[in-house]
Amino acid sequence: MPKRAKRRGPPTLAQACQAKGTAYPVPSRAVPSMSVICPSMSVICPRRRVDRAGCPPRASSRLEKIDVSVPVFGRCRSIRNPFAADILINRMSPSRWMALTVAFAISAGSLAQRIEPLVDLPPQTSSLALSPDGGTAAFVRWREDGPSGIFLRPAAGGEPVPFAALDDNGEGLPDHPRWSPDGKQIAFIRYYCRSCNSRLFVKRIGSGTARALGDVCSGPPSWTPDGRFIVTAQPVSAYDDCRIALIPVDGNHRAVIAPKGNLASVSPDGKHLAYSDGNKLKLATLNPEFRSQGPITIATEPHAISSIVWLPDGMAFIYQVWRGYSKLLMLGAPARARLLEAARNVEIQQVLPDGGAIGSQVLSERTLWRIDLKASTQNPERVETVPWTDRNLSLSPDGSVIAFETIRSGEEQIWVSRLDGSDARVLVQAIPHFDAVSDNTAVDGISWSPDGKWIAWSIDPEIGNGVDDARVYIVPSSGGRVRKLVELCSQDTDAPLWASDSRSIFVPKEDENFKQAFLRVDLAAGKQTPVTESELPGRARDLYPFPPDAQQSQAVGNGRYLYFERKEPRSFVEQIVILHDFLPRPTAAH
Repeated sequence: MPKRAKRRGPPTLAQACQAKGTAYPVPSRAVPSMSVICPSMSVICPRRRVDRAGCPPRASSRLEKIDVSVPVFGRCRSIRNPFAADILINRMSPSRWMALTVAFAISAGSLAQRIEPLVDLPPQTSSLALSPDGGTAAFVRWREDGPSGIFLRPAAGGEPVPFAALDDNGEGLPDHPRWSPDGKQIAFIRYYCRSCNSRLFVKRIGSGTARALGDVCSGPPSWTPDGRFIVTAQPVSAYDDCRIALIPVDGNHRAVIAPKGNLASVSPDGKHLAYSDGNKLKLATLNPEFRSQGPITIATEPHAISSIVWLPDGMAFIYQVWRGYSKLLMLGAPARARLLEAARNVEIQQVLPDGGAIGSQVLSERTLWRIDLKASTQNPERVETVPWTDRNLSLSPDGSVIAFETIRSGEEQIWVSRLDGSDARVLVQAIPHFDAVSDNTAVDGISWSPDGKWIAWSIDPEIGNGVDDARVYIVPSSGGRVRKLVELCSQDTDAPLWASDSRSIFVPKEDENFKQAFLRVDLAAGKQTPVTESELPGRARDLYPFPPDAQQSQAVGNGRYLYFERKEPRSFVEQIVILHDFLPRPTAAH
């Protein structure tokens, strides 16, 4: 018998690049949120400039050592080296191969993704859900001058038919319609107010009455595959304190299946439960009675998780983070990938069997304006349109550099760049939470010190109910440690106000009688000194009659130029969209 040829190991990455002329994505510190699937395959990344990709400098890295869960960054490319891909797949376990195949298919598809607004739907429409057979659409419509609630209509088009309206008191807007697995019932919640419990209802198609199933938190309901139960979050006692419950559709007693959680979604096969606890994503195995077993934390994000949507095959799900991004998480493998480009601003509501998706897209145009106080006519001049990912634009005192809040890389950050957008870099990696992740902390305004050495910003918890608290942070404009300057003050209509010597900041602070007062806060020692309103420096808004909707008003260039940001009137649009080729089928990767 002839000797079997000795099996050679796979070529190095450098050899594969040289042999096939492909590029290997080189790690880049500039875009820390992107993910790659494997060498010489497509990279998931937004359409923006990133570091150039090239063959690796070391020949010791081998293809079989690449882990698809490790972030690697580079330029978006198409498939050019199936030989290298075959080597990698042959050295993988079946579970890792499946994770790679699906993730790779998604990567390749995300570059060709196409968004199509459903223009034949009525205006002010949201929360669309297709029936299991795809023939009927349920959606929510809100109108100030007409009936509001959940409507049904054929998916192919037709006149909407009311399904669930406001209650007899004109309250309780129906929201989050979810079809039962057999397509004969719809579960939905009624939303009453920010500090009120919502209520869960189930109604049969063609029936005149909806069956009330009690109080729930504000998240959408999720059916078990047998149609006997609904899983959702229910209130415990305190506001925003929820736990995951199994609710019988026939009205019998509920069962708590997770002691703490805000959102929940059951896999299509009923074997897994994905749920969120603030910014933590958890996964539990369900027994035949849909009781959870051994939940584990599988992801932790910088902000609260806002939605969880399973793929139809139950092998993966998408979760989205409040004011941020979307990720895919595969079962049985650590692979995850960014699915949506940040500039799309789409909340995914349903993934379709053909690889498309239904989502709600919010469009709102923001613009940057300038006024030349030395011009013969002092008319506002439009400078540029601001991407939806950016806000709270603040120019340096000489007008050459701009600081802004952004979610370009997913997580909410503060960046700086030149006014033309070049030389962009991350200044603040993450906005600190106000108290808790569920606060959904928001940046109120950003400002530069007059000497250009510091950048200050204020945050608030954005939890409503009249909360007027704020905090102020500072960071060197060249980069460095973020420092909390003011632990607690009141929200202001403008960005933090600097003293002319750049040594202190003025902040509002209500006294015990809720009367507005002011403090001067020293940068070096943090000392707070009460001052009167007459001692405050002048603001840019005092120099010119800005439009009522002007934000981030600021003086630049020794007071010659005034800049401000505004949201264009009538530019806000919320629309239902179809994302074509959102998730190409795994077979597309072969």
